Amino acid sequence: MPFAVVLILLVVGSIIFHILSPWTFTELASNWGMVDLTFDITLYVTGFVFVVVNLFMAYCVIKFRYKKGQLTGGWCRKTGMSISA
Repeated sequence: MPFAVVLILLVVGSIIFHILSPWTFTELASNWGMVDLTFDITLYVTGFVFVVVNLFMAYCVIKFRYKKGQLTGGWCRKTGMSISA
């Protein structure tokens, strides 16, 4: 569970940092419109994928966490067979 909280905080912190970041393109770099547009599209697409993948990982960690006494899928040592729940 702490890992899921860390993942969620990582996503929230990354979004806040992106929104409040003081860094922008310099004048020399920002006078090429298509290059800036391409960079912005790349930034937003990779940022979206980053958020979706990390939130999905946090969801899976929370939903499928180990619960004491719960049967889990895996290899049974007694019978040597695979168990699926």
